[in-house]
Amino acid sequence: MQIIMSRLKRIMFDMLTMPICKESSMKKYPAALLILILFAAFCCIAAPTEKELEQDFAKNNPSSEEVLKSLPDEFFPFIMFYGDGCFLTKISKYMNEPYALRREKLFHQFARWNINTIVPSNAKYRNDDYAKAREYGLKVIHACNILHGISEADRTSGAEEPLKMVKDIWNEEVRLVRNNENLLAYHVYDEPHPLYCKSIAIMMDYIQSLDPSKPIIFTQQNMPVGSFVPEWEALSKCKVIFSDQYNVSAAFGRNPWSYREAIPEFSKPNHSAHHWPIIQAFAYNIQPTPAEFRIMAWNALAAGAKGLGLYTTGALSTTWPLPEGEMYAAYPATGDACFGDDPIAEEITRLGRLLTTAGWLLVPLKYDSEYPWSVLNGEMIDTSKCVGKTFPNYSKGRERPVIEVSAFTGKDYDILVIHNNDPSLFRTGIVNLSESSERKVLLDLRSLEPAPEKDGGFQVNFICGDGSLFAYGTAESLLPVKEKVLRKRFDADKLKLELDMAVAKAYGVEIEPVEALIATAEKYAANDLPELMLVARKMLLKAEFANADFATISAAIESARKSFSAIDYRLRHLAVETRTSFETLPDPIQKIILDTMELTRQFSAVENSFRQGKCTPQAAAELLQKCRLMENMDFNL
Repeated sequence: MQIIMSRLKRIMFDMLTMPICKESSMKKYPAALLILILFAAFCCIAAPTEKELEQDFAKNNPSSEEVLKSLPDEFFPFIMFYGDGCFLTKISKYMNEPYALRREKLFHQFARWNINTIVPSNAKYRNDDYAKAREYGLKVIHACNILHGISEADRTSGAEEPLKMVKDIWNEEVRLVRNNENLLAYHVYDEPHPLYCKSIAIMMDYIQSLDPSKPIIFTQQNMPVGSFVPEWEALSKCKVIFSDQYNVSAAFGRNPWSYREAIPEFSKPNHSAHHWPIIQAFAYNIQPTPAEFRIMAWNALAAGAKGLGLYTTGALSTTWPLPEGEMYAAYPATGDACFGDDPIAEEITRLGRLLTTAGWLLVPLKYDSEYPWSVLNGEMIDTSKCVGKTFPNYSKGRERPVIEVSAFTGKDYDILVIHNNDPSLFRTGIVNLSESSERKVLLDLRSLEPAPEKDGGFQVNFICGDGSLFAYGTAESLLPVKEKVLRKRFDADKLKLELDMAVAKAYGVEIEPVEALIATAEKYAANDLPELMLVARKMLLKAEFANADFATISAAIESARKSFSAIDYRLRHLAVETRTSFETLPDPIQKIILDTMELTRQFSAVENSFRQGKCTPQAAAELLQKCRLMENMDFNL
C-alpha cells in the first residue's frame, strides 16, 4: 500500500505542477485514473517525501564503472564556462577584429591559466573549432542551448512536437562531433527551473541514445533540491552533475563555504555521479576576494568534487557601461579586454596547475565522508561571523574546523584534501591520521615534498582560505605518483612554451635550439624535468632578447597591457551602478569611456599584428605612449 501511495503522490504532484495552458498534461492520464488521483490528493496533499524520491529514482543512477568509462583517463576537468556565441562574438565586432583572432588570444590566455576544458556557450562548434581548441590543450563540452528556444510551457510539459524539433537539431549536432577525440560531454541546458527538467530528462535520454559514450549534462542551480519530480528524474540520470549555485550570493550572506554543502545536496537523487561545481561571483558587482575564491574551491573539493568550473571572464568583455551595451559582461569578472593582470586570474592559474596535473589522482577513487582524522588542538571558526548569516537550510554548518580534512580512498594510496577555512589568517596545524594504517608518508602534491612529521602527526601550513591535495601512502606506492605528476607538469609547461615559441617564430626568433632540447625530454628522469624546463625557458628568453624587433615590441605591448589594466580598474570603480545606462552618465565620464574603447581597439589591433609577425616597433611605442597618457588622466569627475 505504501508503494502504491508513493506512486499516486508522484502522479498527482507531476500533474499539479503542469502548466494550465496545454491540454497535453490532461491527455497523459485517462479519466478513470483522474478519479484515483483526486482520491490520492484527498488522502495525502503533501508532495513525495525526500526518502520516497530517493528510493524511487535510485534505479536510474549509473554505476560508478559507467561514469568512469564515459570520461578520459587521468583527467581532472578544470573548466571555463563562457559566452562564445554571445559575448565573444559581440566583443569581436565591437573591437573591429576577426572573431578567430579574438578567440585565439582567449584560448592562449586559458592555456596560461591552466584551463583544460571549455564550455563555449551558445556556439555550435564543428571539427575545425575542436581542432583549434586542441592546439591550446582544451577539451570541449558541446553547448548549444537548443532547448532554451522553445516556450516555457513546452519545456515544462515535455510536449512531443516542440521536442521533436529540438531532437532533430541535436541529432545533427551529435552526428557532426561525436567522433571527435576532444569532445568531453554534451551540455543541454543552463540553469533550468526545476519543472523544465522534464524536457531535460527526455533530451538526456535521446542524446545518450545517439552517443552512449559521453556524459550528458545540464547546469543544476536549484538548491536545496526540492520535491519537484522532474528535477529528481533529470539529476538521477546524470553521469556528471554540473552545478552552480546562488546561495553564495550577498542576499544569503556572501557565503563561500556553501560549496561544502552543495554537493551532498545535489547527490540526493544520484549517489554515483561525479560532481563538477562552478565557482562564480556573489552578485553582478561583487567578485570574491582571492581568499574567498580559495575557500569556494577548496570546500567544493572537500565535498567530493571531481572537476571544477569557473564562470566567464572579463577578457571577453568590459566591466563598465558602454553605448548600446555591446560588450556588457554578465559579471564584473576575471581579467579585462586586454588580458591584463588580475588577482583572481593568479589564483586560477595557481589552482589549475595543481588540479590539472595532480587532481586526476582522486577521480577514480571513492569519496569517504567517514575518513578518520583529527587536528592537534584543532580550532573551530564560526563562519556566521564572517558572512552575517548562512543559507537558512544549513544553519547547522556555521561552525567549521579551521584546518579540515576530506579523503578519497584507494588501494595503494588515499588522496586527501586538507585546507584552511579561515579567510583572514595564515594557519598551521598538526594533522593526525589513522594509527593502524601502514601508510606513513603524506606527500604534498603541490610542492611534491613530504609533509614534515611533528608531535605524532603531519604539519601543514596554509595562507588564508588555501589548501592542497596530499597523497597518503607508503614511500614505495607514492614514488610512481610523484613521477607521473612531474611528467604531467612538464607536458603542461611544454604546451605553454610551444605556444609562446609560435609567436616568437613569426619574427624570426631562433627557436630551433629550444625545440631540440625539449625533444630530449624522454631521456630525462622525472625529477630532472623541472630543471630541463627552466633551462628551455631561459634559452627562449635569451633568443627573444637577441632579436631586437621582437624584444622591443613585446616589451612595449606588455607595458601597455599593464597600463590598460590600471585604466580598466579605475573604470570598474567609477561612482556608477554596474548596470547604469551609458546615456545617463555625465558627459566627461562618457568621453573617458569612449576614449578608452578606442584605445582598446588600437591595443587589440597592435597585439593581433604582433601575434602575426607584422607589428613594427614604432606602432608598439605609439600604443604604449597613448596607454600611459590615459592611465595618468584624472578620473575624479
